[in-house]
Amino acid sequence: SLDAEHKTLIETINTLGSAMKARKSNQVIGEVIEKLIGYAGTHFAHEEDLFDKYSFPASINHKREHNDFVRKVTAFKKDFDSGKLMLSIEILEFLTAWLKNHIQKEDKGYSELFIKNNVK
Repeated sequence: SLDAEHKTLIETINTLGSAMKARKSNQVIGEVIEKLIGYAGTHFAHEEDLFDKYSFPASINHKREHNDFVRKVTAFKKDFDSGKLMLSIEILEFLTAWLKNHIQKEDKGYSELFIKNNVK
């Protein structure tokens, strides 16, 4: 289920990338940021519930990364809503790098624990 949630996050980021290629990023950036804030919050809560349930040893640092992500994306949203110039490439690069690092490195840290406990 966590892998499916990761795919949804990646698809959301890819929506922004596709819009940039079509030169329509300004039309979708607010929607993409809003979706990321909501969906990431849901996904992070799911992960964190499992951390607590199975006593994941690195949960404090992992939760901190989740909070930092939400704080950064919320700042992007605030800037966008206030009319500040938003460079969608900056947002896309941040989102891509963060998600790639987080899924491929940080989330691997809990996979053995979850597999051992038959988490689906």
